[in-house]
This record gives sequence, structure tokens and C-alpha cells, in this order.
Amino acid sequence: IYIEIVNAPRFKKYPKMDEVLFYLAYMLQQVRREEQARVFFQRLIKDHPSSKFIPDAYMSFGVYYFQTGDMDSARKIFDRVTQFKESRVYGYAMYLKAWCWYNLSQYKRSLETFEQVIEIARAQRKTNKLAPTLERDSKINMVLPYSRVEPIEVGASKAWNYFRRYGGDVAPKMHERLAEVYWEQGRYKLSTQVYHELMRNFPQSQSFCNWQYSIVRNTISTGQLRDQVQELQRLSAVWE
Repeated sequence: IYIEIVNAPRFKKYPKMDEVLFYLAYMLQQVRREEQARVFFQRLIKDHPSSKFIPDAYMSFGVYYFQTGDMDSARKIFDRVTQFKESRVYGYAMYLKAWCWYNLSQYKRSLETFEQVIEIARAQRKTNKLAPTLERDSKINMVLPYSRVEPIEVGASKAWNYFRRYGGDVAPKMHERLAEVYWEQGRYKLSTQVYHELMRNFPQSQSFCNWQYSIVRNTISTGQLRDQVQELQRLSAVWE
């Protein structure tokens, strides 16, 4: 029925054509007919530039470029979406833009954008049911660009205070994630530094022994035999 409406000449001046185009494109997306959906989103953008569905239409193209790995084009599209601050997709567009910056190795911009997403999500907690998920995902994922912002050593020492400011009750998880990320990057001493701070801050944590084990793993990776022995002795004392 929607296809008939958008294609039939007698409905050309139908006052809710923008709504028909949007829902038709949306339903095509749900059945994974993405290329067809974009045809109608494009028509919506071209023929109804003042429609309230314009941000959603742009969002479709942004997600398409993002999924195909064209981060620069995706970021430019998300810039258009974020001009509509009252749109329901505003926060999500900012979130994906943060990922675009990260994938473009623009780590500081990525981090700053994740910070903005957290503020947006906090402001929308009562009006957007997806805001809590968006806020939590941003907190966890901002650890990645944080780990890349120079100088790295200073970042490691200031991480806990930074995560408390933006993470709230998720801060311990963010701090633990940073230790894991440093290990994945081969920055074993920084990973150990963060784990030691976690152990000082949360001595009663159920993850305490796991953190100590990770420190041993980091120490072994550095190849320093004396340090390995010391950490193994500490681990043994904890387990006893």
C-alpha cells in the first residue's frame, strides 16, 4: 500500500507523503532491503527538506557509510544529523561520530565526542528510553580513545579521577577496561600500574585475585625475571 501511494500519480500531492516515504523506507530496512530503503530516504530528503523525518533519513546514509568502512563520509553525514538537536537520533549520531573519529585515528576528538554523548544521554534520561544504554556504552567505549591520547603515561596516572568524573558508578569497570586495553596494546607496565591502583582502591573486590594474576601476566610479558618472581610471591601470598 505504501509503495502504491508513493508511486501513484493521483497521490502526488498527498500532504503526508514524507511520512509515507519514511515508514516505507523504515520497513524495507527491517527486511534487510537496504538499497531500496535508501532510494526512498533520498526521495524524502530531496522532496521534503522540512520534514521532521529528515534526521532519520540522513542517519540511514550515515550508518551505511559507517558499515562499509567509509568513516570520513559517515562522519560528514552524522554532522548533518547532529544539526537537529531535538531529533530522537541526535545522541546516537554523536555516538557513531565518536567512533568515526576513533577509526580515523583522531583520538582526542573521539574522546571529546564521547564526553558530549554522555552529557546528552544524561539530559535525555527521562525522555528517551535508549538514553541509559547509550550513556553506559559511551562510558565503556571512551576508554579506547582515552588510552591513545598523549602523553600516555600521564593519562594512566590521571585515569581514575577522569573516569570518576564521567563514569560515575561505571568508573571501576572503565578503569579495569583501561588496564586490559593497555595489555592488548603491549603497554604492560602501564597496565600493571592501573591494576595496582584498582587493588588499592578496591581491596575487597571479588576481582582482586584476577587483577593480581593479570599483573603477573604483564610482568612475564616484559621479560624481567626478578619482577616475575616478586609478583609470583605476591600472588601466592594473596591466594594463601
